[in-house]
Amino acid sequence: MNIGSARLLARIALIALIVARPHSALAADEAAELAKQLSNPVAALISVPIQFNYDSNIGPARDGERTTINIQPVIPIEINADWNLISRTILPVVFQNDIYP
Repeated sequence: MNIGSARLLARIALIALIVARPHSALAADEAAELAKQLSNPVAALISVPIQFNYDSNIGPARDGERTTINIQPVIPIEINADWNLISRTILPVVFQNDIYP
């Protein structure tokens, strides 16, 4: 799963939770505002996409395996009313075996 599809799934899940709430005019307005913010890549929303990668048949003997989980928090930091600093750090967590002879 790549970053784009993980973000899309997170957005769909969040919108599904909002839609599942009892409907009212206020809830519809909140859903519309949230949908607008989700489509804005620099909105003041914190998200934590997670990417999972699995590789097999690697290493000199082609019997190794590697699992990589990338935790990719997106954190906006307000500098002033006109500027936000967006932190997009990638934290890889790697498990592997039988890579080296």
